[in-house]
Amino acid sequence: MNLSQYKERFEKRRLKSRVYSSEQGLAERIWLYFGKRLPFPRIVRMIKLKGFQAVYETFSEVEKSKAKDCLALFVWKIKNIKIVWDSL
Repeated sequence: MNLSQYKERFEKRRLKSRVYSSEQGLAERIWLYFGKRLPFPRIVRMIKLKGFQAVYETFSEVEKSKAKDCLALFVWKIKNIKIVWDSL
């Protein structure tokens, strides 16, 4: 096996997505959108703490905005979300 074949094989492995749930799918989308500047585990934790729908809506708002620093805006909005859990 020469170097080009090895590199090709390695690239195919790296492109394989490891998404197992919708939360991880959203986390991967956010992670790639911000250029991997926000750690993936932190994004998953945000989704678990704040809820899938709240993070999805916030991300959609930030995506549509024309802010200079979208990452800072996203993190700020997520931190300011107040979640009220109803007891069942």
